[in-house]
Amino acid sequence: MLYGGPLNPLGWIEQVKHEEKEEVVSDSDESSTSRVYNRGVVVSDSGESKERGVGVSDSGESKERGVGVSDRGESSKERGVGVSDSGESSKERGVGVSDSGESSQERGVGVSDSGESKERGVVVSDSGESKERGVGVSDSGESKERGVGVSDSGESSKERGVGVSDSGESKERGVGVSDSGESSKERGVGVSDSGESSKERGVGVSDSGESKERGVGVSDSGESKERGVGVSDSGGSSKERGVGVSDSGESSKERGVGVSDSGESKERGVGVSDRGESSKERGVGVSDSGESSKERGVGVSDSGESKERGVGVSDSAKSIARYKITTTFQQEDVMIPLL
Repeated sequence: MLYGGPLNPLGWIEQVKHEEKEEVVSDSDESSTSRVYNRGVVVSDSGESKERGVGVSDSGESKERGVGVSDRGESSKERGVGVSDSGESSKERGVGVSDSGESSQERGVGVSDSGESKERGVVVSDSGESKERGVGVSDSGESKERGVGVSDSGESSKERGVGVSDSGESKERGVGVSDSGESSKERGVGVSDSGESSKERGVGVSDSGESKERGVGVSDSGESKERGVGVSDSGGSSKERGVGVSDSGESSKERGVGVSDSGESKERGVGVSDRGESSKERGVGVSDSGESSKERGVGVSDSGESKERGVGVSDSAKSIARYKITTTFQQEDVMIPLL
């Protein structure tokens, strides 16, 4: 029999090592790689988002599927949320939150005082409405489908969204956040001062309420129960798949959101605090002086950084997305002689 493999002194198996680096780090409003406008978002004081991301800041841009949230920092890089004071929101699959910017257009969240969303996004203004799969945040608007409604006197979102208002109600799979309204019913978050918490897989956050099923009752001195979110001034955080929001409590542990002044979020959630670390995986970290999220999340703080697939948004921080070193080995086919 004959041997038909590669002839080299190392043997019949030839190993090929490939090293690939992809770095997205910039100090200005422009990106430094070629994949910035591919599935990313550029959102600043005078910019627009592009695809599947959200970058919202005063003088920053988002890079890839992320969100930048800061006053003077770069926007996020991958799959995050953008929240700023005067920037346009994202276009696709992102979240734009600002005081005077347009809201997102597709599958995102736009939160501003005078903006409108276009497609599958959010209409967030003082008197606007959201359309599809987005977030509506306004003083007197309504969200429609799979989005988030956040207003002072409007209904919250209907499906898979978040309703945040002073006197509204959330309906399905969303989040109800108001001062005197009912929280969401399914897979959402209810946050209010004197309302019922969510019913299923949601979060109830109020001064004197309790969650019912797989949700979280968040009050001044309460604890969350199952797969929900605990949000209180001096209570415990949620345990699984929820959100912990308190002034002096631990944030949620798994797949939730931790929001507190001095707490930490752990996994797949959102850490939002003044002096706490942000979430670690697939969440959002929002704080004044804490680290941003680590993976697939959003870090929003004044002086924090994001680590992987997240967003570090601060006054004096840079976000870093996908600094990859990929090493692969390829093995060629060989013919071994039969004895």
